[in-house]
Amino acid sequence: MASSPATSRRCRARWPTSLRRSAAPPAWGSWGPRSARASPRGPPSAACSPSRRAAPLGFQLPLWVAAGFAIAAALAVVLFVRENRPERRPYRPLKRLDGLNEAFAHPIIGRIMAISFITVVGFAGIEATYGLWTETRFGWGPRQIGLAFMAIGLLGAVCQGWLSGRLARRFGEATTLTGGLVFMCVGLTTQWLSPVWQVAILGFAFVCIGQSICFPNLTGLISQAAPPDRQGEMLGLNMSGMALARIGGPVLAGQLFSLVSPGSPFAFAAVLILPAVWFALQVRQRTRRPA
Repeated sequence: MASSPATSRRCRARWPTSLRRSAAPPAWGSWGPRSARASPRGPPSAACSPSRRAAPLGFQLPLWVAAGFAIAAALAVVLFVRENRPERRPYRPLKRLDGLNEAFAHPIIGRIMAISFITVVGFAGIEATYGLWTETRFGWGPRQIGLAFMAIGLLGAVCQGWLSGRLARRFGEATTLTGGLVFMCVGLTTQWLSPVWQVAILGFAFVCIGQSICFPNLTGLISQAAPPDRQGEMLGLNMSGMALARIGGPVLAGQLFSLVSPGSPFAFAAVLILPAVWFALQVRQRTRRPA
C-alpha cells in the first residue's frame, strides 16, 4: 500500500537536503535489509529516518534479544520448576467439549475466562496500534516508543513482583482483580483523552499497574477454584482463550484505527473493561472471605 501524499511530505521534510532532491518518497510495505523504507508493520517514522542504515541489524536486534530471553526462561523452567501436587490421584481425562462445558458452567472459572478474553482483546489491540498512535498523535519514532516501553516494563516488573502479592494477601484475589481492572479502565480513558504526551504516559502507567495486578490474580483464582486434578486443564483453557483474543484484538483495533480515529482503540478497550469489572464483582461475591 503506498503512502499518502501528506505522509510523503512529512517524511521528505525530515530527510537531508541531498536526499530530498534525489530520492523518491518511500513506499509503505516495501522491504529491504539496507533500505530506509518502512516494513509493513513498522511505525511510519521508521520510513522517515535515513539513519536506519547505520544499524546493521536494524529492527532485528530486539527480536534476537527477545528470543534469548525466551530461551533463558525455558531453561529456568526446566531447571528450577518442580511439580508441587501433594498426591497423585486417578485421573480420567474428559473430552474436549466436556472440559469446555465444565469450565464455562463453573460460577468462578467461567467468569474469569470471560474477563481474561475481553480484557486481552482490548489490551492486544492497544499493543498493536500503540506505535502508530504515538506517531500520529505526538510524532514519536522507534526511540521514543522503545524508551516508553522500557520505563513501563520496569514499573510492571515492580508491580507484578512486589505489589500484586501484597495486595492479594491483604484484600483477596478477587478484590485486587477488580481494582486492577478499574486502574486499566482509568488509564485507557486517560490515554484516549490525553492532550500531551506526558498525560498519555501517565495513562500508560495506570494501565501497566492495573494489568500487573490483574493477570496474576486471574491465574490465582482459577487455581483456587479448580479441583486439584483439573488445575492444569482449566489454566490451559484460559490461556487458549487469551491466545485467541490476541488474534482478534489487533485485527479489530487496526480497523478502528483506520476507519474511525487513531484514538478509538483506546476507547474501545476502556468500554470492554466495564463488563469485565461486572464479572469481577460477581467473582468477589462468590469468593468473599469470612469476617
